[in-house]
Amino acid sequence: MQPNLIYYHLYICNAHWVLWLDEFMRYLIDSKLLDSSRLHICAQIKGKIYTADKIEAIISDRYGEYIHNISVSTDNSKYEGITLKKLYDTTCELTSNSRVLYAHSKGASRLITSMDTFPEIGRHDWRNMMQWYCISKYEKCFDLLSECDAV
Repeated sequence: MQPNLIYYHLYICNAHWVLWLDEFMRYLIDSKLLDSSRLHICAQIKGKIYTADKIEAIISDRYGEYIHNISVSTDNSKYEGITLKKLYDTTCELTSNSRVLYAHSKGASRLITSMDTFPEIGRHDWRNMMQWYCISKYEKCFDLLSECDAV
């Protein structure tokens, strides 16, 4: 069987993006999903907070041993489309029994600073719930994929 493919869309619009990357990577490392997967990180930089080279260097320094491919874009006209295009191009060449995870740094543009920011709490809970079900419980997802095309 081909390795599992993981595509992570990392939205970088403030200095807190490393928190979301660390959180995502902790889920992957703790679950052991990376042991049988190729991780592709597609980072999208909004504004001039960092250069593409700087982002790639930071990600590589922190997690290079786990990552198959890093791509960084400053094109803000396509949003998640940058990651989805890479995923599409790769998956067109795969067999029908391939397993692909698409993940997103949902809520990355906002940092929760108090309980007054209820909509932001919801975004972070949503991201964590998706990561927990799709990554921490990936074996259950794989079981379900034997019966259907998508989970």
